[in-house]
Amino acid sequence: MTAPDILLTAFLMGAAGSLHCMGMCGPLALSLPLPQQDVAGRLKGGLLYNAGRITTYTLLGLVLGSFGEMLLQPQWQQGLSIGIGVLVLLYLFGAQKRLDKAGAAARPFLKLRAVLGALF
Repeated sequence: MTAPDILLTAFLMGAAGSLHCMGMCGPLALSLPLPQQDVAGRLKGGLLYNAGRITTYTLLGLVLGSFGEMLLQPQWQQGLSIGIGVLVLLYLFGAQKRLDKAGAAARPFLKLRAVLGALF
């Protein structure tokens, strides 16, 4: 994709996402207690609120997008996949040992696990 295509795609995604923001964030922004009673003061407060929100989302997108870009490299993906797989296995084996030590308190959970396991 070329740069104009990427910008157009980003704009269209932002425009589509703004519908959510109008429905969810708009009423929240309108309900903020603003100390100014005049229209100009309330408008200034609303603009400051939304500018802060947009700046925060932009910076978070930049940071997380950069991190995601790094993870898209094959050597990072392979290492991350192996690392997460090892953590899942360690957790599962550790959870089984904890259940074995729990004894009577774990029996209802073990029965439920057996029933759910049979469904799979």
